[in-house]
Amino acid sequence: MTPLEELRATGLYVRAARQLGADTAPVRLAGLHALERLGQAGAADRQQVTDVLCAYLQLPLPGQRPDAAQERRVRLAAQQILARHLRPGPAEHTPDPAFWAGVVVDLTGATVIDADFTGCHLHDARIDEATFTGTAGFVEASFAGTAGFVDTRFTGPAEFDRAVFSGPVGFGDTIFAGTAGFAGATFDGTAGFGDTTFHGIARFTGAVFARDALFGGAAFSGTAQFADVRFGVDAWFTEATFAGIARFTGAAYGKDACFDGAVVGVGGRDRDEWPAGWHVDPATRHLVRAPHH
Repeated sequence: MTPLEELRATGLYVRAARQLGADTAPVRLAGLHALERLGQAGAADRQQVTDVLCAYLQLPLPGQRPDAAQERRVRLAAQQILARHLRPGPAEHTPDPAFWAGVVVDLTGATVIDADFTGCHLHDARIDEATFTGTAGFVEASFAGTAGFVDTRFTGPAEFDRAVFSGPVGFGDTIFAGTAGFAGATFDGTAGFGDTTFHGIARFTGAVFARDALFGGAAFSGTAQFADVRFGVDAWFTEATFAGIARFTGAAYGKDACFDGAVVGVGGRDRDEWPAGWHVDPATRHLVRAPHH
């Protein structure tokens, strides 16, 4: 990029960012799309554009704003722009030209409405202390870097089915390598983690599941940490695989904990802490329920 082109791009960026502070929703919406065009035009600008989109979503929701309905449309547009550029596309070796590889998504403390990050690749995603209203859709998403959902609240269904967590996850200012972090998270609706893959530690310590927690077919390669979790209704871990240590110490269950068909790995099982009434059959490595339960 020549100095003149760089100056022009900077001017366009500043003008678009200023539009996000406009009093009218159509102007704010125009600013979002102008930023997206800048990011698509130059890879060097993509992180900066992503930062502005995230910062907009971190602003408080305008409860009494005259154009509250229009503002919802603007925020949904910002989310859709993020998701559009986080999807690699169907071809494994030829990513979608719209895919912005390697950008960091920081939605710490943000309010996200009817999120649809289905199939997105999140290299680094910091989503601690956020609030998801409506459905939080992360079906078949992949988390290759930081992916923290610590103390995040999901007011509606949380859909993480067939997602893959393979990178380090942050807890505040600390990074735990290979950890999927949902410590202290609150799930007001059904939590779907069916067939989800957790490489490394899956940390749900102190999480609260108000409705069903569905982990059927999930694969835990490292420690599965569910200590002090509150399961308000059923906790389903049918046909799950626990290759590493599993800890359910202090967990509380509103109805039932089901591990039918779940299988564990070999080695280190003396450190497992299963729910009352469940134990490992040494012959089959399957979890079985005691007859009186």
